[in-house]
Amino acid sequence: MRIRNLFFAFSLILLFQSQVFAKDSAAIFQISTLAALQEGVYDGAISIGELKKKGDLGIGTFEGLDGEMIVLEGLCYQVKSDGKVYQPSDQTLTPFSDVVLFKTDKKYSVQAENFKELQMIIESNLPSRNIPYAFKITGNFDTVKTRSVAKQAKPYPRLADAVKQQVVFDMTNQSGIVLGFWMPEYAKGINMPGYHFHFINQSKSAGGHVLDAGKMKAQVEVCIIYDLTLKLPANNSFYRSDLSSDKQKELEKIEK
Repeated sequence: MRIRNLFFAFSLILLFQSQVFAKDSAAIFQISTLAALQEGVYDGAISIGELKKKGDLGIGTFEGLDGEMIVLEGLCYQVKSDGKVYQPSDQTLTPFSDVVLFKTDKKYSVQAENFKELQMIIESNLPSRNIPYAFKITGNFDTVKTRSVAKQAKPYPRLADAVKQQVVFDMTNQSGIVLGFWMPEYAKGINMPGYHFHFINQSKSAGGHVLDAGKMKAQVEVCIIYDLTLKLPANNSFYRSDLSSDKQKELEKIEK
């Protein structure tokens, strides 16, 4: 009887802890799927004003693939193909984006010679490869290479064709923030397995989708995520897109 009572009490403790943990855990709010973006579904699905209600940190793009999105501390920034950073109105639409109400679950300092080494250090500190994470990496970077894409005209090209016209920005001696997500392997089709990072410098004058970075000294903040809300577009371009094929190899080329 005593063993049974102890087991029952222990079970209640575990249940209580899991409920508290779930209540406090962060959640990604995602618009559309990456597979749809690959197929050229660039029509806006939600306004920036609505998106900011769902999270204060995130990345994405804008209607027509008009530049790279950075959501930081509740503000939204748009890095266009001219290399300049804008603050779009709340009425601006997004076809694909991820945001989270960021909370720091883990924090540590890093020094790395290059972006690949930084990613390896971060990955070695992940408690599990089966859940998503959001990151805020603040520091000094000897070099940062980013890209942006010009706004596309209808009929929209596929993403692989659109990024052939990408504009690459090479920056040196930058202080700023790299932010984004790490997704598990099973996220294929929904999102990008592995890392997806954007950058914005301290003066909010430059940034974009991160392609590479040089020697750096930074502080990494990690947000552990257990929940994902996926909002699908309610438009004809999404309805009619073929999302059944495996586009992972094409995506890996796009991200480089």
